[in-house]
Amino acid sequence: MNTTNVSSITISPTAPTTDADTTYSFSHQAYNHQALQISAPVTWSSSDGSIDSFGLFTPRGVGTHTITACFGLICSSESITVTPGIPTTLDVTPLTGQITSDESLEITASVVDQFGNVVAGELITFSTSNGTLGGVNGNIFYPFASGAQTVTVTWGMQSVYVQIAVGNGIPSHFELTGCEGVVPAGEWCDITHTLYDQYGNVLNETQAGLLSWTTDDGNYSELNDQYFPDHLGTWTLSLTSVSGASAEINITVGHGEMQSLELAISSTEITADERVYINTTRIDVRGNRLTVVLPSENWTKIADGQLSAGAPAIWDPVTRGAKILEAKYESVTAQITITVSEGAINTLVLIVDSEDYSWQMVSLTADEMLTVKVKAIDAKGNRWTITANWSISHALWNDQGVLEQLVNDQTDFVPYHASSAPYTITATYYDGNMIHVISINATVSHGVLTNIDLSSISSSDETSGIYDLTSDDWIDFAAELSDMDQNPIDTTILRWLLTDESNGEETDITDVLLANNMRWQASDIGSYTIKATNLSGSGYEVSDFASITIHHGQAVSLHSTEDATTATAGYQITIAITGTDSDGNTFPQNVEWQENNGVAHDINSTAVDGVYTYQARIEGPHTLTYSSSLTVSNEIELAVSAKRIVAHLKVELSSEVVEQLGEITVNVTAYDEYWNKIPVPSSTLVDSTGRAEVLNQGDGVWRVITLDEGVQTITINSGQIDEERTFTVTGTLEGFFEAGGILYYVGAFLVAAIAIVLLIVLKMVLTGNDDEWDDEDEDEDEDDEPITERRKPSRGGGAGPTGPAGPAPTPEPEPEKTDFTQDDSYRVDDEGTEWWEDEAGTWWYRQQGDGDWEQWVD
Repeated sequence: MNTTNVSSITISPTAPTTDADTTYSFSHQAYNHQALQISAPVTWSSSDGSIDSFGLFTPRGVGTHTITACFGLICSSESITVTPGIPTTLDVTPLTGQITSDESLEITASVVDQFGNVVAGELITFSTSNGTLGGVNGNIFYPFASGAQTVTVTWGMQSVYVQIAVGNGIPSHFELTGCEGVVPAGEWCDITHTLYDQYGNVLNETQAGLLSWTTDDGNYSELNDQYFPDHLGTWTLSLTSVSGASAEINITVGHGEMQSLELAISSTEITADERVYINTTRIDVRGNRLTVVLPSENWTKIADGQLSAGAPAIWDPVTRGAKILEAKYESVTAQITITVSEGAINTLVLIVDSEDYSWQMVSLTADEMLTVKVKAIDAKGNRWTITANWSISHALWNDQGVLEQLVNDQTDFVPYHASSAPYTITATYYDGNMIHVISINATVSHGVLTNIDLSSISSSDETSGIYDLTSDDWIDFAAELSDMDQNPIDTTILRWLLTDESNGEETDITDVLLANNMRWQASDIGSYTIKATNLSGSGYEVSDFASITIHHGQAVSLHSTEDATTATAGYQITIAITGTDSDGNTFPQNVEWQENNGVAHDINSTAVDGVYTYQARIEGPHTLTYSSSLTVSNEIELAVSAKRIVAHLKVELSSEVVEQLGEITVNVTAYDEYWNKIPVPSSTLVDSTGRAEVLNQGDGVWRVITLDEGVQTITINSGQIDEERTFTVTGTLEGFFEAGGILYYVGAFLVAAIAIVLLIVLKMVLTGNDDEWDDEDEDEDEDDEPITERRKPSRGGGAGPTGPAGPAPTPEPEPEKTDFTQDDSYRVDDEGTEWWEDEAGTWWYRQQGDGDWEQWVD
């Protein structure tokens, strides 16, 4: 319940007017107890029509209706007058009627809007095929002539036809004609009497009942409808009847020959199957009668029948209607009228569009209607309308509802199901003696196209109609076409259109699909729509479609793009791989990598498809193989050079133990941070403890000549890299003196001198022979000195030393040493073996770790 303090509600506008076709918007204002306007939601209602929550009123019926707005128990109402809407339909009642010519029929007509509200003031006109129209509005029909009459009610372009069967009225009077002028006595004169109702409709005289003829002179022949004058004068011939209808005629009789021809017939009303027997009689003025036989030529009128002369004459009718026969004898002629009705039914006939179609085949579509009429035919070919029972049969369907009339003189066949098997429409009629049956066959083809149901399946068995495929995929299409009654239609009428959604370009692919058994092969990358379409019978497009997104297919070839093919170790090369599918689409392609048939360790993927980085590390050529499948691959040739910055040093000593004044060789190999071998920089320093002499031999080789005994340390420095190695120097006599300097030599000389003196003395004492000391002994002593250098064939001098490790006594001159690494023929092979060639053409080699050169012998 709403509790806001609403005291009153007003609705605006006040007492509006609208028509039934037009909505009307109301608004409201709410006030509190101080008459101040406040905001409050209300509930709208209407006594007729409808009104929504926003106050929009939708009318329906005419009149004054109440609109109510309520907030809780506080309500307010306003009236609205609804007038009729736009007139749409002419409403007429009754549509059929049956009266006599003495009666009248009132026809009610009005024009209504879409809701059935009567719209006043519309001009409605009435017209009739016969009779008159009366009443205030001219809507009362007063017939004249009997038979089927039509009153046409018209409003604008709409007309309604009221079918009225008018029967004859009651007998009103006779009209007598004939015996005009002065009638010769003794000569028959014809009197015609016709029975009418009050509007002049001719009635059958039998409707008047028994007729009475009276005359105050002469005789009247009811048989011949002739008056026989007898006496001169004016005589009255009177006709009365049981019905009260009467007439009289005055006949003036004059003089003349008296003779007449009488035609006596067996019946005046027959069927077309019957005969009329005619007796011919000659009557003179006195009434003497003579039967005569008229030859065929004396029958001047035989209508459309056949007459056989004789006594009596025989007349056989053919067609229906009132037939006049006329005969002549001498100068006198006589006529008779015979009414011929239809004979017994011989057969029935079915009529379509005014043509006989009994037992024939007609064709129509499911959108059409077939009207079939039935008539009876007698033996003479006379036709007339009958009311028959209608039925329809079919091999599959037996719904009688497709016939709009089941008992009538015609029926309308409204098919739903198309069928090449015929429908059989049958009319059955019972004439009281026998049952007559007649049929017509109809084949029904489909109607105009109203529906296309597209179905499809992709190579991956998807059937959604919205596909996400690669260019290697395909879609099989099928379609079902039908009319508004769901009858199938041949799909060959379809056009298949491919639309590129990126630019709206449309391509007719009908022939391509038909040639490929309705299979569409994906090709170019993009978004597409495939539409099956055709025009309906009324010209509007009927279609269905599938939406397709095409991605690239499986790569059949690969191609790479590199930002470089050479790089220094430590740098990266960016490689972009592009795949090409069988349709020529190019795209970034992710691949697998190998190097030398093994794992490619230096290749790395990125966040971008098909883009990789190669981390250059190992010096030398690199063949990288990339593949996206077992059968699609390609290669890249890259070259990596070493980084010319020392990151690692490999130090090898020719020996870890050496005598004093001996030497060891230090071999230094430099590597970059990826362990690629690089030349030893010229700035590399090698130093040693123990006052050793360090001599740079070039290409990473140093000679270290020892001095002090004990454990010594060699330090190698190249840039930021330092390495140390230790070796042991064992003492020797020579080394002892060399390490002690001049004092050691002086002391040694004194000791030696004393020793020599003692030896000489001793020898002299023992042998007394001083001549045994000779130059040969001195030569032998010299041969016992250690060899410090092995000579090699030389082409030049060696490199100088880098300097002693510390201050030392000046050594005695040593034999000159040769540095063969400076020779032009010097080289180092892949295994690290050094080579040089002397002047005689002999090659010398030194393996890693060896101090001496060896001659190469093949």
